[in-house]
Amino acid sequence: LFCILLIGSILFSYLVHKNILEKIVYFESKFNDFLMFIKGESIKTVSDGIAGNDEFSLMLWKLDNDIKFVEEKINDEKSFIKNASIKLSNIKNGKFGESLNYQGDNPLITELSFVVDNFSKNLERIVVNINTAFLELSSGNFKHRMKLYCQGEFLLMKNSLNTTLDKFENLNVDQNLQIT
Repeated sequence: LFCILLIGSILFSYLVHKNILEKIVYFESKFNDFLMFIKGESIKTVSDGIAGNDEFSLMLWKLDNDIKFVEEKINDEKSFIKNASIKLSNIKNGKFGESLNYQGDNPLITELSFVVDNFSKNLERIVVNINTAFLELSSGNFKHRMKLYCQGEFLLMKNSLNTTLDKFENLNVDQNLQIT
């Protein structure tokens, strides 16, 4: 009887260890790995194949899938941040280029992408208009004026440039009158 109880308790301990404790240890390891990923201490989470049809295995499988989903979303947002940084650096250097085109489902990042893209397009439009005015001026055409809508410092620049062009045009007309 003692041997049967001993064998039974050893078998019971083995099954508890195999079916419960190993999965709790796996859960703890997976959760710590996920926290390290969230903190930025690791690049990605480790995904081990989970075998079994018991409740613990199914819960761990669900946890694993949820962690993969969160990891994908975080990586999408990291990618957007990297692309936005490159885009803003390019704008700073006068290269307007392509739109950000965030395709994720985070409405705040979608809105930020829209704002950055609109900022880039408006700034490009203003810079092109200013460049055109200066190119016309350098070629001797004093009749070209900046006509785009702008505000703030760009409005001051537009008005100053247009006033300067008026003065050059008047000076040119006066010079032509004096010559003839």
